[in-house]
Amino acid sequence: MAMTALPPAPSRAVPSTFSTLADAFIAALPGFVTEANALEANVNAKEVITVAASSTASSASAVALAAANYKGEWSAQTGAATVPYSVSHLGHFWQLSSNLANVAAKTPGTDVEWVEIEKDYSCPNNTEKIQYPLPTSAYMLKAGSDGEPVVGTNTDTDVADAVSKKHTQNTDTGTTATSFKINTGGSEADLQTTGLTADRDYTLPDIDTMLAGSVLLAQNTCEIIEYTPS
Repeated sequence: MAMTALPPAPSRAVPSTFSTLADAFIAALPGFVTEANALEANVNAKEVITVAASSTASSASAVALAAANYKGEWSAQTGAATVPYSVSHLGHFWQLSSNLANVAAKTPGTDVEWVEIEKDYSCPNNTEKIQYPLPTSAYMLKAGSDGEPVVGTNTDTDVADAVSKKHTQNTDTGTTATSFKINTGGSEADLQTTGLTADRDYTLPDIDTMLAGSVLLAQNTCEIIEYTPS
């Protein structure tokens, strides 16, 4: 910023102008002090900006160096990793801050050895892209070894177990621990185990019959009365 020049200083060698010049010089000093203080504040502010810019430049240099050594997706990396070294993981770019004996042992976003560089703005509208597996017939998502979602199949133990326990709608309405009801929306049949003193097995006959107590009606509608010799 510009400073207002001070008027000529008085000189004892010229007594005839000393008083006039001294008065003018002294009168200009308060304004000079104000401008000098403003200049100091301006210089100090620019010093802060310069230091910050230097830090930013250093960071940018480190980022650029790491980016120049981009290795790809972290999940695909194995073995030792030496700085400068950068990867992408979960929609972000990460740079390594210290050497690793095994890059797979430290996870970006979890372990402090990784420093985030920037989000991955690779999609057209500059928003973060989250890529999920494409759906397939009867698919189920599950967590992969790197924490990202992957498609599960019926050959996976955890998925197969879920499929084996799947529920079909309206097949067990009214069922409790001691009863099983059929046709709960109308005149229902209720199979109950209340009162049994042990496990009981009931085998249905291999013919079309109607069960009614101890009486069985055969296919020809003739009543069959069970007889037990005494």
